[in-house]
Amino acid sequence: MGGTSVVAVYGGLLGAMITNPVSARDQGVDPVEELWVNLTGPADTVETATTVAIQPGQTFTVPPGQTLDVWVNARTSGHRFTSVVMQPSTSYPPTPIPGTFPPSGPVVVQ
Repeated sequence: MGGTSVVAVYGGLLGAMITNPVSARDQGVDPVEELWVNLTGPADTVETATTVAIQPGQTFTVPPGQTLDVWVNARTSGHRFTSVVMQPSTSYPPTPIPGTFPPSGPVVVQ
């Protein structure tokens, strides 16, 4: 929904990039518009102390070691963007978590 902030990148990463497409076709909206990014919480659709605008065709670099979620917002519903995330590698094969099946209560994924 336009004007509704969403999480674009979850915290706990080595770094990331968020790109706002340059064309209306790639953004999925017409006319092209800014994409708003906030590293500390939900993004607004205006510049604030923590929300910054990414102009069409620009890329925002998320700092390495970001622990908080990165939020984005756009004024128009359906605004598309691209995120590239670098995260710590996982061990392979994954380590099984011992337990009984079916579980008798809530479980946690590790």
